[in-house]
Amino acid sequence: MSSAHGLVVAHLVTADLTDPRVDVDLLHPASVAERATVSALVTAQHAVAGINGDFWQRFGPAMPSGVTTSDVFGFGADHRLRTARLEFAGTLRSRAGEFDLEGLNQYALPVDGIGVYTPNWGAMSRARAACGTGTSRSAPCTPQVEEVVVRHGVVVAESAGAGAGPTSPAASCCSAASAGRPSWPGSGWATGCW
Repeated sequence: MSSAHGLVVAHLVTADLTDPRVDVDLLHPASVAERATVSALVTAQHAVAGINGDFWQRFGPAMPSGVTTSDVFGFGADHRLRTARLEFAGTLRSRAGEFDLEGLNQYALPVDGIGVYTPNWGAMSRARAACGTGTSRSAPCTPQVEEVVVRHGVVVAESAGAGAGPTSPAASCCSAASAGRPSWPGSGWATGCW
């Protein structure tokens, strides 16, 4: 197939989703922050085919018009394919008030955002969460980062800066970052582990 910009190579995968022997699953590395090619994931999970259904453009242009990361498709136990909107919502409650959570195991948090990191994140540094903005992934990192470790609803550790390494199964990290003045009392950016 060709376009005004040249040759386009595409591969078409077809499957009879009504066949009970056909299964569709999510190809993913062992942890959220781990990198792997689609071909490596297909090989590791002994899949017949793999499709990169994600939009990941680290340094390039913004997402295409009309595309959002909350529009998803899924394959149910009833072997039916569905599209839907998937949205994350969470709240951090403290003596200082309630604050909306902006991400779960997420690479880049919005300015003045708070994110939660669980053991599923893996061993990679959480510092990348404080880099870039909602419109520019290559924007500089902010030094205003705070990380707390929370176990069973109690803060057990606190540090200036985002940590690295896996969190324990009983704990998570909460991070927040601010490119400017913090919008909530007592901290700038915060990253944390629960």
